[in-house]
Amino acid sequence: MDDTAACAATRHANQVHAVVERLALRGRWTLVLSGGNVHLPTGPGVAGLLADARLACRVRADVPALALSPTLWAFLVDPAGTPPPVLPAGAWLLDRGACLPLPPSVTAEGPVRWVREPRDVLPRLDAVVGLLHERSGAAAVGPAAVGVAGQPSWSSSRNASANAPR
Repeated sequence: MDDTAACAATRHANQVHAVVERLALRGRWTLVLSGGNVHLPTGPGVAGLLADARLACRVRADVPALALSPTLWAFLVDPAGTPPPVLPAGAWLLDRGACLPLPPSVTAEGPVRWVREPRDVLPRLDAVVGLLHERSGAAAVGPAAVGVAGQPSWSSSRNASANAPR
């Protein structure tokens, strides 16, 4: 390994360590480290509300979000106590049993980056869906359904919403 590659590997390891320290060691979430990437399993207390970047950018200043690719974002939300809401077109829900890559992970679609890092409390799922509806004017496509069609390549979800992109 040449010096440039060694520096890049060290920098990536330091970034992974920083993410683990901020999000896992402080008791916030359980993280999964795999292949040099950091993944956040969804479940009680955290879900991923995925949205087309054109739709998601309309609420980016208000909600913790990840850019999973140039065209796909994920909002980190708290699903507690709410039934799956009616989602706007271009959005779907990854709840229990999925994994979201966190920075500095790199997926087949490219590097994952924070659009806005999470604070101490995640916003409620229904509130973020309400913002998406309010700011998009998009038509609702029905309740978030359970299925696997079109789930992203990095998700191990058994519960990707039926209106995921195909």
